[in-house]
Amino acid sequence: MDGQATPTKKYTAFLTRRLPEPAWKLLKSQNSNFNLIVRDSEEHIPYKELLESVVGIDVLLCLIPDQVDKKVIENAGPNLKMISTMSVGTDHIDLTTCKKYSIQVANAPGVLTDACADFTIGLLLSVSRRIVEGVALAKTGIGQHGRVGPLLIGVQLEYSDWVK
Repeated sequence: MDGQATPTKKYTAFLTRRLPEPAWKLLKSQNSNFNLIVRDSEEHIPYKELLESVVGIDVLLCLIPDQVDKKVIENAGPNLKMISTMSVGTDHIDLTTCKKYSIQVANAPGVLTDACADFTIGLLLSVSRRIVEGVALAKTGIGQHGRVGPLLIGVQLEYSDWVK
């Protein structure tokens, strides 16, 4: 060896849409080995555009609406080594074809667990306390004369079976 460092391959990663700013900053700070190609849109990528955009890439970063089927995977070519989805599910990715070509698939398991729990509690509160009805009545002005109270009597959480 002559003492010179061997240059590392610069991988090409295609992102099907812009990322939220914190994620984008993190990705840019870690991209010394990546040539990032980012589709400048927050809208889902049309299938034809996806087919054209994946040619020759090493990594695909996608979301649920992006249908990554056999045709997309094969159109990417032999350089494609990883597909990463910013979602829990992988139903939009042809896992059989990925396995056939030894393409790694990454997802984000558990990323929505807390959000789903929060949303469930919010729905329980909304239904038990009739929040949607209360907002609608408040917007009509009925509540200004004290007539809303009896209309919005709901179950108090401390007496609900689901709290026990």
